[in-house]
Amino acid sequence: MKLKTLHYVIIAAVLFVAVVVVFQSVTGKSNDSSNKLSNFEAIAKLTQTRIEGRELTQAEIESGNFHNLQLRIDGLSCISCSDTVFYGLVNIEGIINAQVQQGKSCVVYDSGKLSGDDIINSELFTTGVYMAMKEDDTSITKNEHAKCF
Repeated sequence: MKLKTLHYVIIAAVLFVAVVVVFQSVTGKSNDSSNKLSNFEAIAKLTQTRIEGRELTQAEIESGNFHNLQLRIDGLSCISCSDTVFYGLVNIEGIINAQVQQGKSCVVYDSGKLSGDDIINSELFTTGVYMAMKEDDTSITKNEHAKCF
């Protein structure tokens, strides 16, 4: 019975940390209260989260401005963690699509708006909950390069 209770406590703690990370990313870290969103505004912004990424068009592929970034992510201990990272990624401006599974992520992004290092150094991966390491960063020149996993 004690082991089962400990399991629930750990799950609750992980979910709490995930909510805190997402809330901080929405409200910002600034101590200047004028830059922070109210709780109501933060919740409204979270509920407007983009659910899925999108596929690249042929013209976008031919432009050469898009990259496929492969990451190894530490700290993904449950499905909720994977979902938190996914939603965090697809809501970074310049990220077109992402997939997160089993400690890995594939991110399709516009290299004219951000770099692979910008993604790795984003608030999502610098709060201490999740840590991302670059495995590969390839320019997308064919449809096959835009696919994940």
